[in-house]
Amino acid sequence: MRYTGILEKKGSRWLIVQFHGSLPKLVN
Repeated sequence: MRYTGILEKKGSRWLIVQFHGSLPKLVN
């Protein structure tokens, strides 16, 4: 299994977007 994690800053909160397979997941 392979997944990529992207860290983005929105306002004063950090959002981590993880792509599992072909299904994007948003983790707060």
